[in-house]
Amino acid sequence: MEPNREIASKINDSFTVFQRDDSFKFGTDAVLLSRFARMGKKDVLFDICSGTGAVGFFCQLLYAPKEIHFVEIDPVMVELSQKSADFNGIFEKCRFYATDIKDLCVPEGMMADVITVNPPYFFEKSGKVSQNENLKNARHTWHFSHSILFEKAYRLLRDGGKLFLIQRAHNLAEILAKLREHRLEPKRLRLVYGNPKKDANLFLVEAVKNGGVWMDCLPPLILYNENGEMTEEFRRMQEF
Repeated sequence: MEPNREIASKINDSFTVFQRDDSFKFGTDAVLLSRFARMGKKDVLFDICSGTGAVGFFCQLLYAPKEIHFVEIDPVMVELSQKSADFNGIFEKCRFYATDIKDLCVPEGMMADVITVNPPYFFEKSGKVSQNENLKNARHTWHFSHSILFEKAYRLLRDGGKLFLIQRAHNLAEILAKLREHRLEPKRLRLVYGNPKKDANLFLVEAVKNGGVWMDCLPPLILYNENGEMTEEFRRMQEF
């Protein structure tokens, strides 16, 4: 019999996210994306590539949107996010889709105010490929296309709706080009640095459906100082 591989990760004294020790687990990127996102209590949020639901759950703690829709191809991750929603008493405001983004079907008339997406970071021929099938699919674009994602996002978002995305800095030019190609206009951009002496390793971008041509380039986000200590801004981001 396979051992129970579930991990109960406490976000704060009142909220727990369930994960597995042999699958992809949320990390810094989920914290950064949820903090970068902006939404209100009347908004409908779709969290795409949701994994165990960390970004959606963090947004619940920060903004309490009206509805949260989790879209994830891995059924095991979906089951864990369902368990977390039930455990934390928010199951009724959540919807779960165990599907590839290209096959996503939502109820007629359903529109998103906000989309968050923490997609695979490595394109097919880049980065070290894990032998673990779950980790490989979470990190690489084997079953994922940014073009399909942005096409779906455009259809799903109401006019003026927002998409928030985190990606590797090396992919910045391609992502910005694809967003604009799909009429999702980049509006806010922030580069993320592990420390002030290294190149940026991540970026956060906000895009608006049918938005005007104007983008704010925000101050850099530095996670650790030159001594390896966590910066005050990054420390505060992790307090939910």
